Amino acid sequence: MKFTPSSLFGRFLLIIMLPMVLLQVVITIIFYERHWENVTSHMQDALVGEVETVLNTINSTKSNNKKALNILSPLGLEVKFLTKETFLQNKNKFSSKQFDQDLSEFKTKLEKLKTQPNYISYISNKSSIVIGYKIKEKHIEISFSSKRIKSPTTYIFMLWMIGVASLLIIISLIFMRNQIRSITKLAEVADQFGKGHDIELFKPSGAKEIRTAGNAFIKMKQRIERQIKYRTELLAHISHDLRTPLTRLKLQTAMLDDKGVAEEISQDLNEMEQMVISYLDFAKGEGNEEVVETEIIALLNKTLAKFNDARLVINTSVNMQHMPLRPNAFQRAINNIIENAIKYAKSKIEVIVYKLDDNLYITVDDDGKGIEEQDRKMVFKPFQKTSNSKEGYGLGLAIVKSVVQAHGGKIKLAQSPYNGLRIILIFPI
Repeated sequence: MKFTPSSLFGRFLLIIMLPMVLLQVVITIIFYERHWENVTSHMQDALVGEVETVLNTINSTKSNNKKALNILSPLGLEVKFLTKETFLQNKNKFSSKQFDQDLSEFKTKLEKLKTQPNYISYISNKSSIVIGYKIKEKHIEISFSSKRIKSPTTYIFMLWMIGVASLLIIISLIFMRNQIRSITKLAEVADQFGKGHDIELFKPSGAKEIRTAGNAFIKMKQRIERQIKYRTELLAHISHDLRTPLTRLKLQTAMLDDKGVAEEISQDLNEMEQMVISYLDFAKGEGNEEVVETEIIALLNKTLAKFNDARLVINTSVNMQHMPLRPNAFQRAINNIIENAIKYAKSKIEVIVYKLDDNLYITVDDDGKGIEEQDRKMVFKPFQKTSNSKEGYGLGLAIVKSVVQAHGGKIKLAQSPYNGLRIILIFPI
């Protein structure tokens, strides 16, 4: 089990808070044990001495209660002489009360005196303590503020420590969040670039190390874009240059006298032309088409409507308006998938669109011969064909994968419910 937070902000917070909390705990324990307990103990000892003075004075004055009160007035204790009935009522009322630690310690010290208290209690609404004694035939009650047995500044000290620590943590959080914000922005930009979105306005900010990482990301992005552009242009130029001699060969073939030979050559030339077109489509798969907000369901329906095939069924449960998309590239990918399905399906092709979590799923199921599990990774590589495929040039699914990944999505292959092929496209929303 891991107790460390998963986020960078959480870990920074733990690094700041843990030592501070431990320091406060250690200081509190040491200060409380070494100082406050001693202060409280001395205060209680002094108060016990005053109570003993009261008891001795009342004993010595015999029946002269007024004289006893005059003698005891400088002590700051409130001494009352009660009737027997009132005394017994108070004793019954207070004898069952529970005490906190400080009051229990004070009671223990009182019980060490020669005269034992009949009752002792804390009156919460008055914040005072009352002690009842029976001395010969006299019933007295001594009361005083609860502050006299424990230092009131203990709580002030604790509140001060907690308040200062909380203030320091809040200030640390403000500075820390500003530092984390630049890292979060870099992560968001990297994610957007992975989804094929334009991030030209990104400017690294924050600490020196974060700016260095941001600038390194920008340089990496520029290198990737240059490489993709070079590869795309190279394939496009090669494919385009090949079409010129193909067109010339077609014209020369049409002028041949032997129509049988001309037909065979024409078929080969058509096949080569289709191959060149496939290369061009593959090159466009990672091209520089801009991402625009597109009504994807309408675009999908428009693309599928071009296939006038009774086997094609569309089911969608998505109520979406727009999402960032490269419309032409998306249409090329869907065209390739449906063309493959039409080529191999026997009686059914089903397209299902649905949302799950933060992703849009497009699945295409057919009842064709499918693709063996061991071949499913291979078919995404350019110019790779399965042993069962005799047609095409091995670029169809490679183009689809290129388009889907350019949108930050994924493509998966599985067996369809109709024992054919299932193609799953996953686009982040």
